[in-house]
Amino acid sequence: MEKKRVTIVDIAKEIGVSKTLVSNALHGRGRVSEETRTAVLQAAASMGYVSNKAAQQLRADKYGTIGLVIPKDVRSLSFYMQLVLGVSEACAQRKSNLMLYTSVDETSEVTLNAPVDGVIICDPTSRDRTIEQMAQEKIPVVTVGNVDAEQAEKICGTVSIDYQECIGRIFEAAERTGELSSVFLVGASLEQKPIWVQEIREAFSAQAAQRTVQAHLHAVPAAAGTELDGVIDAMIDSAPQLVVVAYQGLASSLRKAWHSRSAAEQTLPLFAALPGDPISDAADPDIISVDLGAGDYGAAAVDLLDVVLGSDKQEVLHRQLLAQFNAH
Repeated sequence: MEKKRVTIVDIAKEIGVSKTLVSNALHGRGRVSEETRTAVLQAAASMGYVSNKAAQQLRADKYGTIGLVIPKDVRSLSFYMQLVLGVSEACAQRKSNLMLYTSVDETSEVTLNAPVDGVIICDPTSRDRTIEQMAQEKIPVVTVGNVDAEQAEKICGTVSIDYQECIGRIFEAAERTGELSSVFLVGASLEQKPIWVQEIREAFSAQAAQRTVQAHLHAVPAAAGTELDGVIDAMIDSAPQLVVVAYQGLASSLRKAWHSRSAAEQTLPLFAALPGDPISDAADPDIISVDLGAGDYGAAAVDLLDVVLGSDKQEVLHRQLLAQFNAH
């Protein structure tokens, strides 16, 4: 098992001083007595302290540019368009430029053709190659979405949604309409397999297990004009009271297809869109449309990266946003 990295907090606890004092002693700042500075340096050496790779490169001569990486198979979705706008507006407020990386090679690495102060990576995957690339280049990274444990020390911060809480609220809304015995999750089969896909599956399964409800999971290709007959057949066979659609823009189409295909005596289930499409889902009173606040997501990522670039904190920063639901 890999040994846990020693942090400033660990050193502070070891010698009984504040983490700010430890940071100042390690970086030669502030009013620190020679005795305390010596104690901090000795403790750091004996405990095997090594500065965060990303934090080491934070520099005074910033380039005034932030990079943004979005997976190619989701760029056409409204959520990601709004996220880019949120990032762009936050950059404009800081008088920073924004570089959107669109050139990604077969190893999932981006083309670094201009220097940047930091990079925001959307939808990280397990052992994400772009995170590895940025770590090697010593470029600070903030992710939109959680990373796996192996890469937690290679980023500076994350902005995420608590899917357990979010899907729990969907189940509660469904329970107010009647008893649940069968629930159905429709997810997208994405090329890059981001971590949030697994988080939603686990949250959905956990909420169903808590209620001893039968859970059905089905993935459909993330492509325009996707054939829906297979998923509709599976939904009709399982006769769910709740259908959660975890891919933007698909809930309304599935609901219409169910309505035209199912038997007259079969009750139409409650549909929830996660995230909801602002046009097709949000305006439909019969669909629980979950707004993940894509623009706020993007702005929060820039805010977090701004904090990272302006400090020498060793710990990974986390910021969790709350989803908004239409009335149900």
